[in-house]
Amino acid sequence: QRALGDADAVSFGDYHLARLVIFTLTGRRDGTDEELAELLEPFRGQRYRAVRMFELHGAKPERRGPRMSVPAHRYGQS
Repeated sequence: QRALGDADAVSFGDYHLARLVIFTLTGRRDGTDEELAELLEPFRGQRYRAVRMFELHGAKPERRGPRMSVPAHRYGQS
């Protein structure tokens, strides 16, 4: 996802990236690439660095469903 030193490169079309940035800046769970571009406009020239800081910040939306149970794999037993 990195563009060889380009500080303004943004991966538009990446579902998880848009969701992360929109959640970090607005608190909403979902959004579009158009909203992502609008929110990153104040960071023009440094958009990749801004997105990277949001990733490192660690704010993520809560998960929606329960965790999957671990299947019981017991080899040699029925």
